Amino acid sequence: MKTKDKPLCVLCRGRVGAEFGSQLLGRLHQEASACAVQTNDGEISLLIFDTYAPSQGLFRQDWPEGARVVLYSNHPTGNMEPSDDDLRNLASMPEGTELSIICGRRCVKWNGGQK
Repeated sequence: MKTKDKPLCVLCRGRVGAEFGSQLLGRLHQEASACAVQTNDGEISLLIFDTYAPSQGLFRQDWPEGARVVLYSNHPTGNMEPSDDDLRNLASMPEGTELSIICGRRCVKWNGGQK
């Protein structure tokens, strides 16, 4: 699978949640990931990238203090468990980052493997 040289980055305002992830990636028919950073004043920074891209450098930034960071991963095949690439990307992000797995309209927050 090919990776893009540069990720798409947009800035918007809105609510980060499960519905947001489903709307963002739910109709994609290939694996992709997105990182949403929501600051205390509600501003969202959104980075959409190839799940398989090397993570070093992709998330190098000054993370806003108190920001909520969510990693969305699209799994069009229906497997709702994180892949090794999802876990690698999650490990590159700040502590406390939430991981949500998406398949179509379904978006499930991963709980770290706990039952």
